[in-house]
Amino acid sequence: MTRNTAVAYLDECGDLGWKLDREYQDRGSSRYFVIAMVVGYQENYRRFNTIIRKWHSHQKWTSKNEKKWATVDSHKARMNFLNFLKIELSENSDLKLYTIVFNKLNKPKNLITHEENGDVKRGLLPLIYGSSLAHMLSSILNDVELDNFSYCPDDLNENVRTLEHILEYQTIFLHRKKTRLNRMDYVKAMSAGINCADMVAGAIWENFENNNPIYFEEIKDFVEIIHLCPNVPLIIEATKDEVA
Repeated sequence: MTRNTAVAYLDECGDLGWKLDREYQDRGSSRYFVIAMVVGYQENYRRFNTIIRKWHSHQKWTSKNEKKWATVDSHKARMNFLNFLKIELSENSDLKLYTIVFNKLNKPKNLITHEENGDVKRGLLPLIYGSSLAHMLSSILNDVELDNFSYCPDDLNENVRTLEHILEYQTIFLHRKKTRLNRMDYVKAMSAGINCADMVAGAIWENFENNNPIYFEEIKDFVEIIHLCPNVPLIIEATKDEVA
């Protein structure tokens, strides 16, 4: 089957704060930051719209506003989304999920945060986001010859050129590929893809941040996890009784 084009949507869960001496949500920062990328080859990226439409219909939501992981506090609604996603993934091999897990406690000592250098305006987001997307793109290029790779990052990533340069280096110099890269600016028609990425990021983040694998278990056979900082387990070992 030909796979010469791919469309990818990205979103994240967690924060990029560095207040790790306090508990998360008690004026402390999350210990993990997760970026998810959902990919559709050829025209299959349109299936993300189908997933979201079925989910909204099942939940009987009348509003078309995006339902994000952080605001959907119903366990049942979250599981329903993951079930619709899993069904689609099991029937369509041209849909793929990738996630980057960044464990802040494993941050390299030579990586200086904005809190540490006193510059509260300068964060690490462009570096982390760019490195993460490069890792995920590398995983794709190892498996598929692509003519075109289009991607829509979350609007958190403001340093567009940094992201583009990192990806160009990855594609041209490391993989020796001729893949054309196309960064897409967000428009409302992309909301379903972004929404799917947000929910996948939330499911993976929940596993690591809160030691709760119940959501990850639903999609673990379909998602590739890449650790930005190694030396962390692939999945937190916990029984469902512990997280019920």
